[in-house]
Order: sequence, then structure tokens, then C-alpha cells
Amino acid sequence: MPAAADGDRRVIVLDGEPVGVIRRVAVAGEFRCNMAAGAAVLADSVSPRDKHIEQRCRALGPSH
Repeated sequence: MPAAADGDRRVIVLDGEPVGVIRRVAVAGEFRCNMAAGAAVLADSVSPRDKHIEQRCRALGPSH
């Protein structure tokens, strides 16, 4: 997927609110975004879409 070149995003949630994001970007010649595989870790920001996803998940109720 072309968007995979931008890496993957991990949203950090605290008390049900997205508070931060890290993006992991694979090194040249590698498709994995694992830090153990040498991926770079970059700070990112919480997007409106992240907030929307959090609200949708919250609407589903608590998970057990």
C-alpha cells in the first residue's frame, strides 16, 4: 500500500482520551515498522480522525 511508506501510527490513550501519537517508519529496504528492525520513531499529533475513532469506541461501551 502506498500509504505504508508513511509508517504506522500508535495512538496513546489515557483515561479514554487520545493524548499523543507516535509514528514508526521503516528504514529503506525494509517493510516492517518494528523498532527492532531499525524503524525510526517520530512524534506525531492527535488528529480529528483519532478523536472520532475514540468517540466511536467509547460509544460501544467498556470492554471486558
